[in-house]
This record gives sequence, C-alpha cells and structure tokens, in this order.
Amino acid sequence: MDRLDSEFDLLAASAGRTARVQRDEVKRFLEAAPQSSRVSGVTHEVTDNIAEGEPRRGMALAHHLHCAYDALIAHVEQRVEDFKTLPDPESKTGALTEMRQMVVGARNLHQSLSWLDAAANPPLDLGTRYLVDQLTATLVGSRAEVTVVAATDRSYATVTNPLRPVFELSGVPSSPSVAIIVVFVPRREQRSGLLHPLMVHELGHAANKQHGLVREVLGTDRGREQLSAVMGEATAQTEALPQGQTGDMTATVERIATRLMAWIEEALCDSIAAHILGPTYLYSFMAIVGTSDLEMVGEKHPTTRQRIRLLLEQLDTLGWAELMSAAPEIDDWFRAAAEEEEQYAEADPAFCAAALSSLSEQIVDVATRHVGDLAFRSVDYEPLEYEIDGLLKAGIPPSQTRERSSVGRAQIILGSWIFAVAKGGGNLDALALAADVPELSLLLPKALQDAALLEAWRGP
Repeated sequence: MDRLDSEFDLLAASAGRTARVQRDEVKRFLEAAPQSSRVSGVTHEVTDNIAEGEPRRGMALAHHLHCAYDALIAHVEQRVEDFKTLPDPESKTGALTEMRQMVVGARNLHQSLSWLDAAANPPLDLGTRYLVDQLTATLVGSRAEVTVVAATDRSYATVTNPLRPVFELSGVPSSPSVAIIVVFVPRREQRSGLLHPLMVHELGHAANKQHGLVREVLGTDRGREQLSAVMGEATAQTEALPQGQTGDMTATVERIATRLMAWIEEALCDSIAAHILGPTYLYSFMAIVGTSDLEMVGEKHPTTRQRIRLLLEQLDTLGWAELMSAAPEIDDWFRAAAEEEEQYAEADPAFCAAALSSLSEQIVDVATRHVGDLAFRSVDYEPLEYEIDGLLKAGIPPSQTRERSSVGRAQIILGSWIFAVAKGGGNLDALALAADVPELSLLLPKALQDAALLEAWRGP
C-alpha cells in the first residue's frame, strides 16, 4: 500500500468515526424519550408522527440530525469504494483533499449536539417558550418544531432544516415533513426578556422558507415590475463595461436579483414582527441592531437606516406614532436616523435599495395577510396602558385586568418596555439598559406564562 492509499484510509476512518460518535449522541437523546414518542427506524418519514402526541421536545430535530449523520457516513463509505478505482496519483490526491475537507466538516457538525442539549434544557423562561411555540405554530405551521439555543453568536439568528447541505452532499432527500427550526439567541441575552421580540423576526425567516412569502411579494404586479427592472439594470451595467470585460452577464443579473430577494426577506421579517409586536419590535431592534453602523450594506441585509425608515412608516400607519412620541428623545433619534439619506458607493445596492422602497407596500400587504389575527394595533393597547403600568409598579405580573379579563402577550411586552424606558428616565441610554430592569426579570416571564395559561384555559 503506497502513502496516498494509507493517508486516504486514515482520513476516511477519521471522518466516519467522527460522524458515528456524533450519531451515537443523537441516539442517546432518542432513547431517552418516553416510550410513547419513540419510533423504530430513523427516517424522515418518522417526523410525520411527531406532532400527533406529546413527544419529547426536540424529537424532530434529533431524527433530522440522525438522518444527516447516516447520510454523511454513507457518503464516506461511497468515497472509499470510489477511491479503489482511481487510476493515478493525481486523482488520488484530489480524493485526499476532498476527504480532508469532509473530516473538517464532520467535526464542525458537533455544534448540532448542543442544539439537543438546548431542546432538553431550554435556555428561555417558560413564558417566552409558550410565546415562541404559539407564534411558530401560527406563522410556520402547527407541526413545526422550534428549538431555541443560547449560542456564542453576537446577535439573533435562525436556520430551518439545518443540515440540508449534508443531505445535498450525499444526494439524499433533505426535506422532512415537519419544519425543523433552530433559533439562536446570544448567550449573554438568554434572560433578557425585552430583547426576545427579535426572535419573532427570526421566525419570519422560517415562515418564508415554509410558505414562500418573498415569492408572494415578487408575484404581485409591482413585484414583477421591480424584478424586471433589476434584471434590466444588471444587464445595462454589464453592457456598459469595455469590450472584453463584460464577464458573465447571467451571473451579474443573478447576483443583483439574489441580493434584492434577500433584502425583501429581511424587510418582510421586520414587517411581520412589527405587525405582531408594534413598537416593541422597533425598541428591541434599535437596542441591538440600531447601535451598529447604520450605513453598512450587506449581501443579505439592507442598511439599518433603510430598515428603520420602513419600520417607522409601518408603525405610523398602524397608529403607534402618538404612543412612541411619549419618549421624545428616543423617538426623535429613531426619526432622525430614518430621515438621513443613505450614500451608496456602488450601483448594485443603490438600485436594490430603491427597488425595496418601491415594494414596501407589497411587503406590508403580504405580512398583514400572513399575520392575520395576530396583528397588534394601538387600539388594542390604549385601554390597558395605564393598568399594565400600574400593575408593574405594584410588583404584580400584568397578565389579567381588574375585570379579570386576560391581557394579550403583545400588550404585556410593550407595557414592560414602556415601564423600563420610563424607569430609565426616558433618555436614549434607557433603550440599552431597559433589558436589565430588575423587576422585569421576574414580572415579565411570569406575566407571559400566566397569560398563556389563561388564554389556553379560556380558549376552545
């Protein structure tokens, strides 16, 4: 056996072992489930039955991971067989490079095991978990499973059907019948209840993956018009280059169209969150995202300044302007940030920004239809504003009014934000410090939990 053969055997054994060790951890999670929620044979089809009973939280995720590790092991085994037929050192060297990458990839997948730890021991308080579960069922689907993970990411993020690339690598179908969602919360913020509204934006991404909401926006007359204009602009940019430097026109068009679709998705997720939470989402957004560079342009994100502008337009339309003006220093900062015009150094993002603004009405329409009865308007809050504030000042979770009617969870979170900002003096720094108001660390989770129980008790 020559050196290349020996080295390939080492790498293949390492990749296979890494996947098997991690698959064994997933097996232990599955075996710890109650007997009623176990199934024989770990395939994607088992997730058809996940939502029928009361299985252990994270079961759909665990089955998904198990299938992914099976697919990876099968791919390694296939590559071992393929290697035996390679005719020369050059092709063997290429196979070594691929297998070395697979070793690295398999080891990187170990982070998925922490997701199962989070499923077994959720990092969020019970009230917030109730809220996330309810919104997931409504926005994504009643059979969707969401796992929230306290991670080292600097901000909130999400992924749906997370190990899809592993299935694509091996050619195995990768779409389980249950939507599997992993939402990442910064480890430092797992107890910051006032910032958790940012998770609603993340659930919007899962809703788009499941229901094709961006396609709905682009399927409108205005959406088709703007997408056509993007393609025309990209073509014009390419044709304007000196002869011999035009490059791949198709790639240019696809690049710009892909950026616009990503920006529409971000604006759509913002709109969904604002519809469900009102000003609460803007306060949370500005406390985290609003402290970054407002002019930064990303491939997947429009500038923060443009997002603020779109959010304010929507909230004003929903009737929230008067309430937000009660904290004038904060509200003035929001509006000053929105009024300043962005400066784009390149044509691509400038054109996408103009197209996004042009599509704002269609984005809001799609969000409104998808949110449905979850929509939260100022008229839903005004009758309860002073009562919620009074209960919080008295140290009572504001989950029920004096008339013993239940308080909605959007009202509870907004009232808590207003209470925290007022306690901080209403100044701009109160926006950053609101999440640390000590009373709310107890009252907000308890109020959300009680409100969910009251809603379930009085429901059909």
